[in-house]
Amino acid sequence: SAGRTEEAKRAGEALLARDTDNIDVLELNMRTALASGDNKKADAFMKRLLAFDPNNAAANIALAEQYALKHRFKLANAAYKKALQRENGNIDALFGFGQTAFYIGDIDEAKKSFEAILTKDPSHALALSYLGKIEADDSNYLRASEYIERAIAADDSNYDFYLDLGTYLRYRGKFEK
Repeated sequence: SAGRTEEAKRAGEALLARDTDNIDVLELNMRTALASGDNKKADAFMKRLLAFDPNNAAANIALAEQYALKHRFKLANAAYKKALQRENGNIDALFGFGQTAFYIGDIDEAKKSFEAILTKDPSHALALSYLGKIEADDSNYLRASEYIERAIAADDSNYDFYLDLGTYLRYRGKFEK
């Protein structure tokens, strides 16, 4: 997390040489392989982790992210769901599950997931943004505007939030804004 991937990679490899079945060590090595772009090695660690525990949160989140990049949202959603079975409060898994549920049209599950995030982190900008999208899809542009304004208050550097706000204001007839 400090951006010292090579140092973490060396430490992970040293730990792995001493304890080949330690879940934390396998997760560390998976993450450093992903961070350094070694997808083949990361996949091998993912498989090992999932062999030990099919609901391993870290491995399922990494797997889900790979599926999502390939626009295989149903598979990504299922992997996020497995991660949540192990760690039901994991923010990354909750967000990924909500986002992929949104993409596959399971709006109720998406909404529940984003709301669960907000109970833990009321200023989670992306969760607020997606709740705004859900409201806008239901033509509730006032509520959508409220969500996106909260998202902007939490993160005023996200360009997409301003585009969404402009769209919601336009549909509300607030052209001057």
